[in-house]
Amino acid sequence: MKINADAALAKNSGTIIAAAVARDFAGRFLGDSAVVMEGSLEPETVEAISCKEGLGLASDLLLQDFRVACDNAGVVASIRVGSLSSYGHII
Repeated sequence: MKINADAALAKNSGTIIAAAVARDFAGRFLGDSAVVMEGSLEPETVEAISCKEGLGLASDLLLQDFRVACDNAGVVASIRVGSLSSYGHII
């Protein structure tokens, strides 16, 4: 199973969205999850939140063998080493 996690920030309205979509090995939709927030956060922080949302989705779907895909190399590196970056509390 693969869970794609991504984030979006609307600069004009202050809306922040962190979302995750799960698909099986054949690409069939399994489920999705999103959190919408208001405020101002750094883009990497929102990407980390989307990865956490992906893990929550995997738990909700009772997935045991899955991977979370994130397009932010900095967040991925921080997760791998357990970084104490500005979003370390999310990791």
